Amino acid sequence: MLVNVASMLFAEVSLFSVAMLCMLFFWFHRGMDNSMSSRWYIAVLTFFILSFTSNAAWGLLRGLSSSTADHIGLQFFFKNMFLVFLNLAVFAWVGYSETEMGNREFNDADQMKVIFLPILFILFVVCTNGYTKVIFDIDVHGRYHMEDLFQAQMGIWVFYTGVTGIRMLVKSMYESDPTKKSQMLQIGSFPMSFLLSWLFKALLGDEFPMVCVFVTLWLLFIFVGSTCEQVSTDKLTQIHNRQNLLTYINTKIRSHEDRLFLIMMDVDYFKRINDAYGHQEGDQALIRTANALKSAAQSMNRRPYLARYGGDEFMVVAEAEDIEEIQALCREIQNQLDYFNSWSEKKYQMSLSIGIAEWQEGMKQKDLIEAADQTLYRVKEEHHKKLDAAGA
Repeated sequence: MLVNVASMLFAEVSLFSVAMLCMLFFWFHRGMDNSMSSRWYIAVLTFFILSFTSNAAWGLLRGLSSSTADHIGLQFFFKNMFLVFLNLAVFAWVGYSETEMGNREFNDADQMKVIFLPILFILFVVCTNGYTKVIFDIDVHGRYHMEDLFQAQMGIWVFYTGVTGIRMLVKSMYESDPTKKSQMLQIGSFPMSFLLSWLFKALLGDEFPMVCVFVTLWLLFIFVGSTCEQVSTDKLTQIHNRQNLLTYINTKIRSHEDRLFLIMMDVDYFKRINDAYGHQEGDQALIRTANALKSAAQSMNRRPYLARYGGDEFMVVAEAEDIEEIQALCREIQNQLDYFNSWSEKKYQMSLSIGIAEWQEGMKQKDLIEAADQTLYRVKEEHHKKLDAAGA
C-alpha cells in the first residue's frame, strides 16, 4: 500500500496539536472553578480538540488510502466535522473573552441566541456543503479544493474574534496590574491566530494544517500567561499575593502619575474568630474581606491594586489626586463590611483597622511598607480601645 507522505505529515501535525490541547484541557479542568468564563474556556478547548481530531482523521484517511480518490464520502464527513467544531470553537472563544471582561450577555440564554445566529447560518452552510460544494470540494480524483465561501468563512472567524479581541485590548489599556494587563493582551491578540492562518492558507493552500498550528501556539501562549497569573494570586482570597505585591510596589515607585498611596489593613480580632468558630470560619472571614476590597475598588476611577500581605493583613496600592479620595475608599471598604454585618447571622461583627502611608521622594519599597505599618499600629490601638469600650 502506498502512503501519501504529505497527507500523513498533515495528520501528524494535527494530532500533535490535539495532544497539546488535551494536556491544556486536563490541566485546566483539574483546577477549574465554577465560573462562567471557566466553562466557556473548557468549551473552547473541547471544540478545538474535536475539530483538530477530525482534521487529523481526514489526513490519515488520505495518507493511508491506496488512492486519494478512495473514501471520498468519509473525506467529506471528516472535513465537514472539522469546520463544524471549528465554528463552535470560535463562538465559545467569544463567550470566554466576553465573560472575562464581565459582559453578562453571554450569561443570558436569550441574548446568546441572537449573538449565535451568524454562526448558526455558517453551520448550516457547512453541513450542506456535501451537496452545495460552496465551501470546499473533493473531486473524483480525490483532489481537495477550497471554494469562495471558505475564505468568507475565515473572514467571519477573524471578524467575530477580532471584535471581542479589540474590546479586550482597549480594556487592557486601563488595567494597572501588569500581570492582569499581560494576560488581557494575550487574550486580545488571539484573533491573530486566525488571521495568520487565513493569510498562509491563501498563499500556500491546504497542504499544511495552518489553523491547527497557529491556534495551538496561541492557546499555549495564553496558557503560560494564565499560569503566571495563578502563581501571583492568593489561592484563598483570589486577589494578589505578597510576592506579586512587592514587585508591583517597586514598579509603581518607579512610574506613577498622581500621588501614590499604600493602604495596610488587618481584620480586627481575627484570632478570636479563629479560636471561637474554627479555621474554616476564619477563612470565610478573609474571603469576605477580600470581596469587600473588590467591591469598594470599583468606586474609584482608576482600579487600585489589591493584595493579601499575609495572615489577616491586606494591602491596597492606589494612585489619587488627594488623600480624601483614599479616605473615601477606606470608608467604602468598611461600608461593604457593615453591609455584611447588617444581614449576617454570624455572632461576630467584622471590621478593619486601616493605616495609610503616602510615598515620598527617596522612599524605597520597605520604607513605604514600614510607614503604612506604623500608621496601622497606631490606628489599631485606638480602634481596639473603642471596640473594647463598646463591648465588641
